[in-house]
Amino acid sequence: AERAAQERAEAERSAALRRAEAERAMAESAAAQRAVERASAERAAQERAAAESAMAEQAAAERVAAELQAERERRAAAARAAAAAQPVPPPLRALEGREMAPARVEAGAPTTDLQLVLSPVRSFARLVEVERRIQSLPTVRSLYVRDFRGGIATLTVALRSPMTTQEFASGLRVIDEPQLRLVSSTRNVLEFRIEGEASIA
Repeated sequence: AERAAQERAEAERSAALRRAEAERAMAESAAAQRAVERASAERAAQERAAAESAMAEQAAAERVAAELQAERERRAAAARAAAAAQPVPPPLRALEGREMAPARVEAGAPTTDLQLVLSPVRSFARLVEVERRIQSLPTVRSLYVRDFRGGIATLTVALRSPMTTQEFASGLRVIDEPQLRLVSSTRNVLEFRIEGEASIA
């Protein structure tokens, strides 16, 4: 009976030890699971913060770009309004095959804003080609077409430094094609005939 009691006590101790080990293993597993969940939550929070920061930076960059574009458009509109305020003289139409009078030249003070009247211009594509060649001159800062109708084009030219109309007309001689012949010059307006072009009716 005493041995049986000892065996029973030993079995109970063994069972208690196994239960304690099982409970410890479960506790460790639960702790590990909580650590994994906590690390996952921290990583998700970091990813959200990074995404929000990137979105904020992109929004700021887009806002700056929009402000710059708006400023460029305001400046361009102001430049167009200033150019439109200048009077445009009626262009001199040259008749094909008729003897041309010498160019009328009126002396003027140096300026950075000029108007060119070109004729005849047979097409818009031809006008773009002529515009590109004039724009390539080192003295020209900017150039745009103000009017184009009936084969007559009026261009507004901004120069990098002040010069007289005669000086600018001399600078145009470096252009091989098209050949521009000066018809008249008055203060800040130059009228040229494009040699070799057919008149536009």
